Formats: sequence, C-alpha cells, structure tokens
Amino acid sequence: TPGTISSSYHGGASDVFIVKIDSAGQSVWSTLFGGNLYDRAYAVEIDSQGYIYIAGRAGPGLPTTLCALQQSFAGDSNPNSAYGIQDGFIAKITPDGSSIVWATYIGCDGRGFIRDIDLDSDGNIWTGISNASPNFPHITSNAVQLTATATMNPALIKLSSDGSTLLYGTFLSDGQSTSAGPTTVRVDKNDNVYFLSHASTNNIPVTPNAFQPLVAGNIDFVISKFDTNGSLIFCSFLGGPAEEEVETHSLEVDTAGNVIVAAYSFGAGYPIVGNPIQSTFSGVTDGVITKISADGSTIIASTYLGGDSQDEVEGIGVDANNNIYVCGTTFSTDFPVNSNLAFEQVQQGQSDGYFAMLSPDLSTIKYATFIGGSNDDKLRGCHVDEWGKFHGCGSTASGNFPVFNEFNSNLTGSLTGCAVTFKPTNLFEVNQVCTISNSNENDCLPTKSSMHTGNEGIVLFPNPSEDFVTIKFNMNGKHSFSLYNSVGNLIQTYTESSPFKIELSGIPSGFYFLKIDNYPSKVIRFVKY
Repeated sequence: TPGTISSSYHGGASDVFIVKIDSAGQSVWSTLFGGNLYDRAYAVEIDSQGYIYIAGRAGPGLPTTLCALQQSFAGDSNPNSAYGIQDGFIAKITPDGSSIVWATYIGCDGRGFIRDIDLDSDGNIWTGISNASPNFPHITSNAVQLTATATMNPALIKLSSDGSTLLYGTFLSDGQSTSAGPTTVRVDKNDNVYFLSHASTNNIPVTPNAFQPLVAGNIDFVISKFDTNGSLIFCSFLGGPAEEEVETHSLEVDTAGNVIVAAYSFGAGYPIVGNPIQSTFSGVTDGVITKISADGSTIIASTYLGGDSQDEVEGIGVDANNNIYVCGTTFSTDFPVNSNLAFEQVQQGQSDGYFAMLSPDLSTIKYATFIGGSNDDKLRGCHVDEWGKFHGCGSTASGNFPVFNEFNSNLTGSLTGCAVTFKPTNLFEVNQVCTISNSNENDCLPTKSSMHTGNEGIVLFPNPSEDFVTIKFNMNGKHSFSLYNSVGNLIQTYTESSPFKIELSGIPSGFYFLKIDNYPSKVIRFVKY
C-alpha cells in the first residue's frame, strides 16, 4: 500500500509482510519489512492503542532505529543452510503501517532468533528466544539460569516498551542441543509470564511443587511461570515417553490463571487426565491439549486430538467462557470434525487446516471443521476476540481454497497466506453508533428515563436500571425479544405480550442490548448498575 513502511521487495530469499484486515475481511493496508537477505516474522501482537509489534528472524540490513537495544547485526557462526546468517528482531509499527516506531536486533554469535512475544500491562515485551548460543549477551544478573552449556539454548527476555533496555534475561536450558526447539511465551492479567520450551535431560530447574519433576521421554515440554521481575514461580516437565513438539503459538491462559499447552506428540503415554475427548494415541502424531493449574502443581485436564495419520496443533485461543480453540494441520481423513455442523465435513486434500472449539474441561468437541482445498493447507496461529469470533491464519497451496468475502481470490504462486474468521451462530453484531464506556457521561446513555423506537411504541424503563426493566409496546399479541451483552453474546430470549419484566439481578453491571426480533433494525440500549 502506498504510504506504508515499504512497497518494494528488499531482496534475498524472504521479506516480512504485514497485512491489516478489517472486521469485514477487507485489506486496510499492507507493507513489506526487511533487509536484503532472509527475513521472516513469527509473532505479532497489538497494544491497547493499536500499535503493532512483530518479531522473528532477520539477516543483516534490517532497518533498526537509534537507541534500540541492539542496532547492529551480531553475526552468526553457525548458520542454518535454509536461512543463512540470522539474528532475532523485534519492531514496533504505527497503527496505520506508515512508519517504524523502533526496531532492534536481538542476537548473538549463534543462530538465536525469536519465535514468540507477548506484552505486559506496561507495554514491555516478553520474548521467547530459540537456539541462543552460550554467548547470548542478553542475560541479566538475576537470571534463573545465568549460563548454558549447549550449542543452542532456549532463553526468555523482557524488553522495555521503547525497545531500548533489557529488563530481564535468562537461559532455560538442560545442557543438550536437543533442547533448542521453538518457544512460546504468554503474559497473564497479573503480569505473570508463562514460558514453553523443550528439554531432554533432568538439568532443568524444576520447582518442588512440579506436577512432573522428571523428564519422561526423548524430548519433553518444559512449562515454567515467572513473576513480573523474572523470579521463578514454578517449572515442570510435561510429556510422555515419546517426543513432544511445540510449534510457535502453543500457550494460552484462561480467566482463572490456568495455563493451557496445545502442541503435539509422537507417541502413546502422554499424561491424559480427567474425562478426555480422546484418551489414546491414534496416529503418526496427535495433537495434545493440557490445562495446568495456576500454581503449577496439578494437571487439571488433558487430551489427545487427532485421527489415524499426522495431526498437529499449531495455535490456541481461549474465549471469555474459557472454551478452548485450537487450529493446525491434519493428514487424517477421520479427524473428529462435527459431521452435522462442520463448514467442511470431508477432508479436501492430502492435508487440510482445521479449527476446533473444545469445552473448558477438554471433555467435548463443541465444534470442529476442516478448512482447505485440493492441495496442502494449514492453519498456524489463531486468536479469539472479545466477540467470540475465531480468527485463524496460515498458508494454502489450493487454488480452490474456500474464499469468502475475500480481498484476494487468487492463489498467487505455489503457496499463499490465508486468513479465516468464523463467528458464533448466536452472535448479534451491533452497529456501533456510540463509544461504549463505563462512564455515566457518554453518548451510549439515553437522556431520558425511557427510550422509544418509533411507531411500534416500544418503551424500556427505567434506563439506567438496577434490578429489572419493563418493556411495553403497542403491537398486539406476543413478540420475540433477545437480550445481548455489550460484546454481542446472547444472554436470554423472551416471547411475551406487553408489558413484561426482565429480571436483571443475576447479570453483571454493564451495557446491554435488547433486540426486537420481529423488527431486526430495532435495538434498545440500556444500562444495568
């Protein structure tokens, strides 16, 4: 898009691209970002003001800024032939994509790069490092693990909100190069930090209350929790006798502070707990989803998810009701989609993307569908927004990928990025005509004690209200009404004659919308104190 950071390809094997898409699925702007070798973004986050943070791997020539933590490329004595010489990077972009606020390398003399980031309440950036060398310089004196002996190591760092200062850094390595796989990081509402990595020996600083104190197999997950200053709250292994594998976005935290791991395993024996959706391993690889208590002492629930072939979980989200959403790739024709509900009930190609909504206790698949065309497709990350909409992203090689409301309908090359959004069937999307806030002085509040909606004579009072509201209308007979909360979730339906009361004592304070189902354009806003 003209007027963004860059509309020109910078050369080399790969550039980062950033695309902003509106709620209707249309492109707002897009830009390129990078140097003249191999540059790739793995992570993206958005702050409360709409600024965009991206992170990944880059070669020399990346456009860094003055006062950044590391302005220069640090070198790479052990390059991966697929990427060439690489450092990690983080950049902050303006909401309109027009400029770089700041950008920095995060690197060392080895392969170290960034797989995942998250923001705390002060805008600081917690960063999951993969493949850091023992000479990785961004380790602080209060680190849980000051030194690492392996060639490649996981590391966790905290970068200041302006990109200039290292606030915390630690290795979390078991001394074996096999511990250097992808990492994931998430920050909860109290600014505690969860870090997911790998280990293959018992040299990890496991805490006394750990639910799995010893490594169980070839490579296990390591799940650790830190406070905002980097002190270790808990650290535990998680795995079975086979190898466990993380991709990139494999962690979420629910409203109670329980941490959920979503990745995949290569064999039987993974710790399954509770009343699982799937208790046994059934394929080449199966997805595994595990909920762990906030104090790290207990596995609350755990399940396999897959069919008779290769299945991978590569993204996870959690909604306000703690339903768990996962996405990924499946080669299994018998992947457990909801045959009567699924958008695509049958696998379309050799591998398809999929999306599944699971109950909080991991006992039920509430919804699952294939997403793909006749060639290979995958979803690699997902998010659930405040409306309960699922957003997934990944790649497709299918010219007949099921595009809908698209801004790009063509497969442009052998592999194209893809983005999909599904919304709950009971979601009522209110046209925003005011800015909703908790203030008593804003344009959502009515100026009178009741609100009229025209010739139908529909009146709701009192407004604002506390224990109940009364609805009167001029229409004869019974009519249907639906009550929604401020983010469009259905609370209750009513079929009543005039007048009738709605009890409010059982619902939280806030803004609500009463939709008159016979007249879809008629919506009454009211406030419950």
